[in-house]
Parts: sequence; C-alpha cells; structure tokens
Amino acid sequence: MADFVHLNVHSHYSKGWGMGTIDDLCRSAKAHGMETLGLTDTNGLYGLVFFVQTAREMGIQPIVGSELTGDGHRALLLVRTAEGYANLSRLISDRHCHQDFDLIRSLREKRKGLVVVSDDFQVLKALKKDGMEGLFVEMSPGYDMATCYAFSRKSKIPPLATNRVYLMRKDQFSLHRILRAVSLNSKLSRLERDEICREHNVLNGPEAMISQFPHAPAAIQ
Repeated sequence: MADFVHLNVHSHYSKGWGMGTIDDLCRSAKAHGMETLGLTDTNGLYGLVFFVQTAREMGIQPIVGSELTGDGHRALLLVRTAEGYANLSRLISDRHCHQDFDLIRSLREKRKGLVVVSDDFQVLKALKKDGMEGLFVEMSPGYDMATCYAFSRKSKIPPLATNRVYLMRKDQFSLHRILRAVSLNSKLSRLERDEICREHNVLNGPEAMISQFPHAPAAIQ
C-alpha cells in the first residue's frame, strides 16, 4: 500500500486551472500504486459522480472534497460523513448564491463532518477556537512550506502534506499558463505568481512526494 495520498487534486472541472480528466487522474494514481485519491475541484463538486464511479472501477477509494475560496481566503474541505457532505454542498451553494459569502463565518457554522486543510492562517486560527478535530495546516512544496510548518508547530495544529495537483505532466505547464491568461483576460507576461500553479504541481508518485518532507514526517502521516 502506498504511503502517500493526494488530497488536493484538481481536474479539468476546475475551469481555467486543471488539465487532467478524471479518468487521467485515476489512471495515474493507479499506475503509481495508490489505493486512495481525493478530488477537490475549486468551488464545486462538478465531477463527483463520474469520479466516484471511475475510482471504484479502478480499485481506488475515492475521497470527496472541494477547495473553497471566498473573501480572500481559501480552505480545502474533505468529506468524512454524510453530514459533512451535506454541509459541503450547502457551503458551495452559499458560495455561488450569496454575494456576501464569508468563508470563515460559514465554516464555523457548517464545519461538522468535514476535514479542513488550509495554509490560510486566519482561517485556521478562527476554526481552532471551535476545536482542532479534523483541522490541518496544509504544507505544499513551493507554497511557503517552512512558514506553514512553523505555524503548525506554534499553533499545535497538525501539518498535512499536499502537492496541489493541477497538471498531469510538467510539459502541460505552458498550456496551463495560457488557460490562466485567457481566464483572467490577461497577457502571459502579466500573470502573477499566485494566479498560476507551479510547474511541479503534478500527480507524483508516493516516493517523490515523501522525499520532499524529510523534515516533517507528521505531514505525510
């Protein structure tokens, strides 16, 4: 059994961001010997049914989730229970239907049954007040890992390793940048660092991921 599970994964349903189809992602995970895979498209559960069906057909345990953004904040939400799925569905609906959507306030109201993973310290500090169960500091290569690990140790909120998967292969990075420029109605030369993914944000195998966290084995566990 593989010792790493990808929990931050975006398919082409993350419009203007993700490059891989759900079938591509599941096949890649299978090729790497992974038995579990998460799907966390941004602000939606668009590929949910196809993902669950495809993963199970390939012998992969699917983990349902979504990366929710709002009001300058972000959090990765993973479903643990039926109540958690209901809460995630409500959160996504609120995100799309209410212009005054407040991610932190909404999570404090509808967090039950969800695992919350984030590198947004404001989100983490606010949710910690309600308890640390199912709360994790996200650590991703290329996204201020050292700062996140230091915050984890100081706050006592456990770390969790991800790779923020948007690509199937590194050679798709150029096309990803074009998609981002189109989505933002911008020029390639004007794209900011936080408006694109990193070239290494691919669905790597377990060994490649584990090797990047020698200083933080708890994040892998």
